[in-house]
Amino acid sequence: MSSTLNDRFDKTTKSLWDKIGRFGSWTSDPEKRKYIHEKLQYFNATHSDDNEHITDIFMSLPSGYNLLKSALEWESPKIGKESLPYKVGNKLRETHIVRGIQWKLVIAHGGFETIVKTLMNDQSRGFQPSTIQQFIGICDLPKYNSLKPPIGTYKLDLWLNKPVAENEDNAIITFLGLENRDAKIIKNWIIDSQEIDSWDKVVQLSKALRNATAHGALSATKVFDWDLADKMEIITENLGEIAIAGLNKLVE
Repeated sequence: MSSTLNDRFDKTTKSLWDKIGRFGSWTSDPEKRKYIHEKLQYFNATHSDDNEHITDIFMSLPSGYNLLKSALEWESPKIGKESLPYKVGNKLRETHIVRGIQWKLVIAHGGFETIVKTLMNDQSRGFQPSTIQQFIGICDLPKYNSLKPPIGTYKLDLWLNKPVAENEDNAIITFLGLENRDAKIIKNWIIDSQEIDSWDKVVQLSKALRNATAHGALSATKVFDWDLADKMEIITENLGEIAIAGLNKLVE
């Protein structure tokens, strides 16, 4: 993970607390509470200027960015004992390294989701596409460069070419147990080989990969076979970029 990204993340969170001061300072400082409230309303006009509400926000927000920060700082992630190396094209990886990359994304996504839902004052269940899109629209991010689909590996082709009955999902969707928007984004990216061409789509892809990993369907072996590991590292970094852009809106 880029040390520059980590440095920028640290700088952003430090600037935030430099503006706010110690935790709870807003309870006795009306001007500081007004400042915080105005910044929160940039994300959602439903944010209250009540002390209790602002305290809740600044209990939840650090939980999110500390989780995301932990993921971004996790260099050379590994989970499990060392395993036999596998090779895809010119890439050589071991499954315990690939598993670490997977769970680094899971951790990053959890922190990112907490940040977004907190700032957007979203109390609904799940991580709604409308919340993601609105948050990204607020962040003034540059145009997304695109994330190329995984293509051309022998074992991925075997899965793509598995026969399915009429009106049934592709074998990959069925295997991963994905539904609704998770299934759609994986279908578009892996099965139809469409590039991910926007920030909101990369978040939707992150969510689908997180769910497939956390539910145990997407194993490290499958990540390796389908050549997803490098792309998962990019997605994790993308989450960091979006989070930085969003948090900066609290200190600009």
